[in-house]
Amino acid sequence: MREDLQIKQYQVNIMKDILENKLSKQQIVAKRDYYQNEINKSKTNRLIMRPEPNFAEEFKTMTENEIRSFIRGNLVKKGKKLRFSMGGGDAGSPGSCTIYNQKILNIFAYLGIYDYTTFLFLDFHKGCPSLSLRYLSDDDDLIIDDDFMIAHSTSEIIFEIIKLTILSGKKTRRRDM
Repeated sequence: MREDLQIKQYQVNIMKDILENKLSKQQIVAKRDYYQNEINKSKTNRLIMRPEPNFAEEFKTMTENEIRSFIRGNLVKKGKKLRFSMGGGDAGSPGSCTIYNQKILNIFAYLGIYDYTTFLFLDFHKGCPSLSLRYLSDDDDLIIDDDFMIAHSTSEIIFEIIKLTILSGKKTRRRDM
């Protein structure tokens, strides 16, 4: 309901700007994008600030585009967009690429992506990601081959992981606060 009011207010603001300033088509598109980003920030902030959130339920009410926007918002740190190192090679010390990629994945740990699995590992080899995971209730590893996520961006890979964990409907680990 609150988002609907915000959207209507932003639409009214755009119409006022059009009528008062006679904005060009390019300026109108830029303002529309600005207002849409403000709406997405509002949704993201509500999701992050909520005490003891149930992210699975929150994600189920969001559209895929809203979830992707939420993911992209979490990948921006100090004005820089974080990206997986998809080469798979270690430029520095052995294992540095895996550690770097794990740090990016751990940004989303607070959502509960690890609460559905006993094992979750993301690996890259020459640009091809592979994901290995084992659900809590299963005995076998579920291995997603390289073709599953080929040519995806960092946010798309994380979205797929969220679909396989939080949105999977699988049994979760019990967490006591």
